[in-house]
Amino acid sequence: MSDKRVEMKTAFGIGGPIIQVTTARGGRKYELPLSGSPSVPSVTTVVGETVRNMGLEIWREQWIKRGLEEITMARLSNADKDAILSASGNEARASAEVGSQMHDIIDGLLQGNQEVAVSGQLEPAVRGFLRWREKYADWKYIDSEVAVYFADGKYIDEKSGRGMGYAGTVDALFHDPVNRRYMVVDWKTSSGIFDSAMMQVGAYCHALDDMLLKSGQLKLGVKVEGMVVRFDNNYPLDGDGKKVRTLPKVFSEGVQIVKVDRHKWWPVFRDCYNLRDGRKGAIQKEWL
Repeated sequence: MSDKRVEMKTAFGIGGPIIQVTTARGGRKYELPLSGSPSVPSVTTVVGETVRNMGLEIWREQWIKRGLEEITMARLSNADKDAILSASGNEARASAEVGSQMHDIIDGLLQGNQEVAVSGQLEPAVRGFLRWREKYADWKYIDSEVAVYFADGKYIDEKSGRGMGYAGTVDALFHDPVNRRYMVVDWKTSSGIFDSAMMQVGAYCHALDDMLLKSGQLKLGVKVEGMVVRFDNNYPLDGDGKKVRTLPKVFSEGVQIVKVDRHKWWPVFRDCYNLRDGRKGAIQKEWL
């Protein structure tokens, strides 16, 4: 299986287009629209390779524990073992599909498509989104699924280990004329808003700010800020109040928002980047 290459538009068309590369092993990187087309890691790759998500790890362990509680190890066939060990991955893929559907619906509504198809499962979440949009009706929608990138003056390519470079895809971009700011918005259908999401949006904001500044499009006094928007959901409960994870998630109309202070979260992401970069370097070992 070969790498998948997709040409993407950049925010405000600055320097674009940019090439998004999904590797055969599932990793993601971008080729920057700079001299030599240097390759940089995606924001989510940097975060995923450096930050432990304790909630996610506990969730995976619970999936395995529940499977083992149903049948003793002595009675497990190889197929049973595989089913237990892959259960969390299967749920993660199902959750990702739901998230992708919600992103597509939001994009359609923002672009004025009133005929967008909405499943019964996602109807409450869509009503929640419409309430969010009404609250921020003054924000002018600019675009969805646009790439942002950052490379400092020393950056050559990922393999060189020189300088810093990364890129990523912004879910939605708005302009808030009242507060004179651009808003980077990330939609989430996860069970919570985690540090990884804050770092992700902080990195996007820093990259967009840098792009606008270098292209001369950042007007004096205009800021770049971010927001994470989560649509509340959970699994249905059985008679004992336990979650039934074999059934689809149930969404409410609840919407949780967190404003991202990029001046706080960008340095955290930068530290993660440096940690990842350090790990990629050769470690010189010797015996005494």
